[in-house]
Amino acid sequence: MNGRIQGYVSKSGLNIGDSLRSQWGSGGIDLSGNLYDLGKRAIDKRALESYTQSHGKELSDTVWKNYVYGDWTQENTSARLASGLDQLELVEQAGFTALTTSNGSGGRLIQMVDSGNSYNNAITLGHESYRDGIIGTASQQSAETLAATTAHTQMALRILDDGKEDQIQMTENLAMDITAYKLSQYLGDDSIFAGYVAGNYDASGDYWKLMDDGSIAYDGLADLYDVNGNLIYRTKARGLEGSLVEILYGKNATPEEVEKVRDLLESSFEHTTKSDDLTDRNQWYWNVDSNHGKVIDVSKYEEIYNTRVLVDSITGQADTIRNLNPRTIYDKMVANGTMDKKSGDSVRSRLARMELRVEKDPVTVESLKFYENADGGYISYEEFKANNFITGGMPKYEVNSPVPEGSVISTVFGASGTSAAGTMKTHAGIDFAVESGTEVYPMLVNDKTTVFASNIGEEWLTQIQGNNIILESKFSYTYKGSTVSDNIYQSYDHLESSTLENHDVVGSNTLLGLSGATGKWNGKGYGAHLHVDRPCKKKCVNG
Repeated sequence: MNGRIQGYVSKSGLNIGDSLRSQWGSGGIDLSGNLYDLGKRAIDKRALESYTQSHGKELSDTVWKNYVYGDWTQENTSARLASGLDQLELVEQAGFTALTTSNGSGGRLIQMVDSGNSYNNAITLGHESYRDGIIGTASQQSAETLAATTAHTQMALRILDDGKEDQIQMTENLAMDITAYKLSQYLGDDSIFAGYVAGNYDASGDYWKLMDDGSIAYDGLADLYDVNGNLIYRTKARGLEGSLVEILYGKNATPEEVEKVRDLLESSFEHTTKSDDLTDRNQWYWNVDSNHGKVIDVSKYEEIYNTRVLVDSITGQADTIRNLNPRTIYDKMVANGTMDKKSGDSVRSRLARMELRVEKDPVTVESLKFYENADGGYISYEEFKANNFITGGMPKYEVNSPVPEGSVISTVFGASGTSAAGTMKTHAGIDFAVESGTEVYPMLVNDKTTVFASNIGEEWLTQIQGNNIILESKFSYTYKGSTVSDNIYQSYDHLESSTLENHDVVGSNTLLGLSGATGKWNGKGYGAHLHVDRPCKKKCVNG
């Protein structure tokens, strides 16, 4: 089999997983036409040379590589930086990877954490080139984030194609981006990359967000997430006020508690009223878009922060909001030694962070002890956050083509169709137009993949799925100090035959069976094809 793609997974399936969520800040610019029409793509060489003289090599290398490897939008950002319309700052540490805000003069201030590598800095700048520093609606933010992530991933691929594999730092985030993008291109299904971006990148437009300091920011919907966009608590109530009431006081909040939440909101949020009586709070309406990005400081609800108990939707841990805050979890893990680095771990990277070179300062037992203590001897909070609060590494998996490379995809994931009951239904997988008798192999597999159900036989020939094999892949990892286990399921439908049985161990080269045309839809048979459900946490229904 050809076309193998390596990757990682954590809390969901072919998103490719929401285990890594990059913090690129809020706001977004679409220089391709939505906000600016800059016309010419030519950049003033003398302006870049002047920028180098006035701003130094580090900044100019980032700006220049953004131009050389960038698309039209990214090139124009470099031109704007060189001409002084926009400003770029590299910072050592922050609660984001990059943040774009308005500079108050019609341009942008782009702040980025310095990766120490000009190629990686350029990729980050390439992302922020699509940002405008204005928090739009949730849908606008999501569209901008998808465009920005697509653009920076394409830039990374151009850098790699230019033979710079040894000069770029292939971080796990970047590897995930490239894996998801290539998989999306390979399968001809843009929804795969869009789903990955939606699940892994902070569009700053989707939820109540619990910040490191305990403050809560409103970003458009009702559930409570952490600073990396991981779900903490899913509410039943909808709306800005109702969801906050449930988060802070529960589903059975008293009228007095509702009024306390209204006091909190009134101090920072805008509202309109449906009544002539402006004091009638029951008629107040909190506009989602105008309050997008507003923050309730922890000092205004500190007692609740310290006492209100929620059950974390991912880890299942019941604790106070304070203790469910990743910053608090990290501090406790440092105190009990969980975050201690192993002796000799990442010595070379530590030396690099201290601006030393191994060649000039050889590692000895004595120097090793010094360097171990020099950075505190434990994983920093920024490293913990960058790993999306996962310690000990993430489980690996492989993504393969289930049928011969080059096979035509006849129906993509998400396509609309009519169910047996005559209602509209969304296609829950991918259809490959292959002849009966084509060998079928696992699309997603890890070292704990087995046959969950072998549904082969006459009784299945008239079912929607026909003969089918369901695989189960078990994943476990340490997330926020707790062990999280996920079982991911995939179904391979309409098979002609299979010799696999329940509980058989499956590897990447295991023959699942031969494709066919078994099963019926609306009482009619299928043409020959293979349907593969999108990997999910429960058995997906063929549609």
